[in-house]
Formats: sequence, structure tokens, C-alpha cells
Amino acid sequence: MNRRSATSRTARGLYLVVVLVAQTAVQPSFAEPAEDEAVFELGAYATPARAGDLGSVDVFVGVSNDRLQFAKRRGRLTAEYTVGIDLLTEDGIRVKGKTIRHRRTARGYGETNNAELRQITHARFDMAFGEFRVAVRLRDEDLRKEFRRSRKIEVKSVGPGELGLSDIILLADRAEAAAGRFDDFQSICFQIKADHKPALYAVFRAVGDVGEQATGRALLRHPAGEVARDVQFTLPGQDAWRFIELSSEGLPTTAYDVEITLRNDKGLEAKSKRKLVIRAAGMSPLVDDLDEAIEQLRYVADNKQRKRMMEAQGDERRELFDAFWKTRDPSPGTPVNELMDEYYRRIQEADARFRCYKAGWKTDRGWVYVTHGEPSEIERFPFELDTHPYEIWRYYNPDRRFVFVDRNGFGDYDMVESEGGNFRYGVD
Repeated sequence: MNRRSATSRTARGLYLVVVLVAQTAVQPSFAEPAEDEAVFELGAYATPARAGDLGSVDVFVGVSNDRLQFAKRRGRLTAEYTVGIDLLTEDGIRVKGKTIRHRRTARGYGETNNAELRQITHARFDMAFGEFRVAVRLRDEDLRKEFRRSRKIEVKSVGPGELGLSDIILLADRAEAAAGRFDDFQSICFQIKADHKPALYAVFRAVGDVGEQATGRALLRHPAGEVARDVQFTLPGQDAWRFIELSSEGLPTTAYDVEITLRNDKGLEAKSKRKLVIRAAGMSPLVDDLDEAIEQLRYVADNKQRKRMMEAQGDERRELFDAFWKTRDPSPGTPVNELMDEYYRRIQEADARFRCYKAGWKTDRGWVYVTHGEPSEIERFPFELDTHPYEIWRYYNPDRRFVFVDRNGFGDYDMVESEGGNFRYGVD
């Protein structure tokens, strides 16, 4: 990550959050966002293998400028990073891999912070059918740090007289979809698509017995099952890559299923499906349920603000929520609100880590994690004689200490002691 821009965003984010909760007893301090898998985007797409032939796995890795460290070299701002891609068996044995080195140049300091400027790395591997794990390493050569992500993928087998479909690749640029040159796919939509770019193209390949002509149907489906887009099409009997336009214009911002069904003239049918989140500009991709997201504001919004949002109806509720975060956006003018993203990432992480008989983010440990981030050190004492299990969390910058005790044995650790700040005990 760009150290200078990260420092600026952190300082502004800290100021905004402290002002935000100045009237409450809790004083959250936002440190720099944890270095996690959000540093780069990863997409892996499989094409089935015909009998006696190989299928393929296409891997795309996306890195935006704001996630890189830029340094001045010979009067130019450049960032250097290496992408390593490995395909592993279920037992962890490496079967294929590639390493690709990149050097990015920014025309001025503003471009080093631009989340819209993104470079896509593509690698294709010819593979026999089977289940694999795609493991990707991204090393920032200036920071000398490495980040990792992985995906499970299956290359299916299509026998004689059978019909199969590849995984669906989604693009936002028609020219890229029409040209079909995978190394040039820079508009790829991984899991999230901005609502201000309504164009959407589904790229796929029919494999096997397509017949003389095949009919198809491409759908965008709401999570509840309602169809938002329905496009019907025909394909000639060729085993080739195709694309279908599925406009997202006017669709509500939420998660969708993208489905393609193909049927040949012999009655054989194949189906491929994937998920896509359409996100409003400035909205965190981790927000799916607006009511829940408003409830989760309890650590940074006072009761009056949250009550006003919850009592609002229709579009007004969303407008109040957007306005709340817009005034606290550390980088206005960009489609990403880093503070909002980090807040809901912590909510999600706390929910996964500390869930017991109630949501993890509602527990005392969840509350401290959301408002302070990852502890510098955790001491765990699960089996001490004559005491309940307890944990000690320490933060070094600033210096703070929290003690949590599991009094009831259900994994809900209550905070019983704190140092370094004026904190109340408990959340509910």
C-alpha cells in the first residue's frame, strides 16, 4: 500500500471517527486497515475438458494503484510487484504455475492513490479434469511484503454426446468481450460491479456436443428468486467463446445470481452460474442488508442518528445512511469510501471470530475489535486453575489494555478491566 496515502487516510479517518463519537462514552481509534486479502482481487474460471482433451483454468489478478507502494525512481513514480500463480492438487501438490513481474508508472501523486486505475494480470493453464486450488501470491517489491489469496476450482469432464459450459466471466466493456483476447480483459468484474457502469457482458464457452444450433437463456436473478434480466439467444454449432449483453441499468444495488442455460437441438442441457454484487458508488461491498448495517452503526453513531435512519421510509433511509458515511469519506470524489469499507470489514471479522449465543460484533471482544482493530498482542488463559477462562488484549499505539473473562462457559467473554482510555464495560 502507498505509505504516504495510507498515512493521510489514516489520520483523516481517525479525526473523523473521533469527532463522530465525541458525544458517546466509546472513543474508537481507527488504525491503518489490516493488510488482508483485499490488497488484490482474484478470479478463477474453469472450462470443461472434453474426452481425450484438456480443459483450462483462466486466472485473473487485479491490483489498483491505491494498494501499491510507489517510489520515485529517476524522476518517475513507479511501483514494482510480482504475481505468482500456482495450481495445486487437493493434497497441496503443485502441478502448474507462473510468475509475472510488473512495473507500474503513475503520472503524478494523484494517480498513486487512484482506486479506479487497475492492472489485470491474466494466466491460462491447460488442465485435465479434476479439482484444484488456485493459490496466488502478490509481493510488493518496495514494501517487501507478500499477500496471498486462494480459490477452489473444478475442471469438469464432458464425454461424447454431452454438453458443458465454462464458468462465466463478466466484463464491463463490449469491445473487450467482442475481441475475446483474455490478456486484454481490463474491465473484468470480479465479485463487485459499480452501479454507475450499467454495461455488463457475460463471456462463456460451450464445450462438447453443441449440435447444429443451440438456444440459450441468460438471467440476472435476485437472491429471492425474482428475475431482473432475461435474455434469450441462439448459437451456431461451434465450440467457441461467446458473449451476451446483460445490462444492469436501473437495477437495485444488491447481490445477484448470473445464470446461463444452453440447450442443443438434441435436448441436451448445460448450466453455469455465478454471483455478482452491484454496488452503489461509495457503498461498502460488505453491506447487503441496510437495516442491519444501520444497527451496526452503534459504535460510531449516536442513538438519535440511528433512530432517525430506522424510522425513515423507502429511499430516505438509504439517503440518510449514504449521507452519514459521505461526510466521513477520507477520499471524496472516488467511488470507494475506505473508512466505511474498513468499518464493515471489522464488523464482519468480529462476527466470524466472536459469535456465541449472539452476533460476534455485539460481544465485548467484538466491540473492542471493531473500534480499535487487531490487537498488538493477545494472551489467552483457557485452563487456569480456580479461574474462568480469560484473555488479555494489548495495543501498543496508543498504549491500551483490555481484560475479558468467560464467566458462563458459553464463549461470551465480558470485559472486566481496561487501561488507557475511558471505557464502559459491556455492549448490550
